[in-house]
Amino acid sequence: MGNKFAVNSTLWSSHSAIEDWRIFERAQSIGFQGLEFPIRPFIDEMRFSKLRVHRIRSIIQSYSLIPIIAASGSIEADVSSSDFRIRQKGIALLRNSIDICRDFGGTIVAGALYGALGTGYHLNKSERKKSLSRIATGLREAARFARDRGVAIALEPVCRYRSGIINTVEQGKELLDMIGTDEIGLLLDTFHMNIEEKSLYESILYSGRQTFHFHVCENDRGPPGSGHLDWTGIKNALNKIHYSGWIVFESFNPFDKTCAERFSSWRSFASSQDALAHDALAFLQNLFASS
Repeated sequence: MGNKFAVNSTLWSSHSAIEDWRIFERAQSIGFQGLEFPIRPFIDEMRFSKLRVHRIRSIIQSYSLIPIIAASGSIEADVSSSDFRIRQKGIALLRNSIDICRDFGGTIVAGALYGALGTGYHLNKSERKKSLSRIATGLREAARFARDRGVAIALEPVCRYRSGIINTVEQGKELLDMIGTDEIGLLLDTFHMNIEEKSLYESILYSGRQTFHFHVCENDRGPPGSGHLDWTGIKNALNKIHYSGWIVFESFNPFDKTCAERFSSWRSFASSQDALAHDALAFLQNLFASS
């Protein structure tokens, strides 16, 4: 398995990396091969000129980092909504995210793209079925759009505190079956899995070849290897399913007020955020070198 390591830009800032190129410099100098960054802060500027797109792509390439686009729905743009207008805005958000990914030289858009995060609500069996049907219809349309642009979509099951729709790998695969297309798979995240899954190892095996993207951090959002997660088991499961996609370290910056409040990140895990990224990458490189 050839491993590719990336870091999420929210380790340093709540803003998109496009707004602060120093994040690219940091990720590159530490040794990551890719940088995952949210485009939500950038989403209102989708209709920028081709010249600006070319300039941004050139800057990204100058750092020798592959861009990975992180996205999710919002209250006003949600493919799960019963409101037709909000669903259409959700589809438009997906299409814009896919276009930005392609234009910036990336190949994957990842995140909780099936709804708005932080808006958990109770659904009875009938309501859930209708919600999933709406999501599948919207994502099926997005998949056709992504296929034409050479972009894959990875849906992230997140814990109960972030969403009430897709919390587990089993629920994620249920949605994938409803969508019925090869352009969409799952993003597995060790933080959320540690809360929702009975076994990370078995859940990774169950996701199998439908695992398109992988997020790592320790059980407390610290660097891998500093807590109680079974990293040898996680590595063995990924090897067993022949996973060759990105392994992305995702943690957040407690010194950034917006980031701290958005992700409930209140304490640091290293002497600096750069040191945290370095510790995470060193552990991952050593872990996956010993196959």
